[in-house]
Amino acid sequence: MKKRILACLLALVMLIGVLPVMALAEDSSAAESLSDGQAKVGSTGNVYDTLDEAMAAAAKVDTIYLGKGTYTLYGKDGIAGGKSLTFVGAGKDETIWNIGTGEKDVGQGNADFSLRGAKTVTFRNMTLKAGIINGNGDQVARDYMGFAHTDVTVVEDCVIDGKTFYWGYT
Repeated sequence: MKKRILACLLALVMLIGVLPVMALAEDSSAAESLSDGQAKVGSTGNVYDTLDEAMAAAAKVDTIYLGKGTYTLYGKDGIAGGKSLTFVGAGKDETIWNIGTGEKDVGQGNADFSLRGAKTVTFRNMTLKAGIINGNGDQVARDYMGFAHTDVTVVEDCVIDGKTFYWGYT
């Protein structure tokens, strides 16, 4: 009898240990199934041709799955204000998020304000690229790059390519 109980407890512990892995696999597969440049809003299941359309459709708390491609919200100041969003990419080599920067290397002018006012922003399973491409096509690191005026920024299972400073205030 004791062996049966122990076996059941062991099976339960193993099942609980696998649940987080299964959840991450589900996230990635939803993004991998999208065509290049597409975005899917988790709360509705609707697929959009652009990240801007997906952002407009996203609820206050939502997940946006990103297909293969390069994405940015730079220049759309405060588009995520008041929202808590998770962006899930199709893979570190497949999905790139460009952290925006201005032309001149001046203080907070290098920060990306597109997520200003967001409660929590999570990036998962992608490459976050920080830097500007110069006239020779080389990526040049900038001081003070990152997401300015977000409350909490979380980066999970991502590659950060470049130099960053701003990642949330909490």
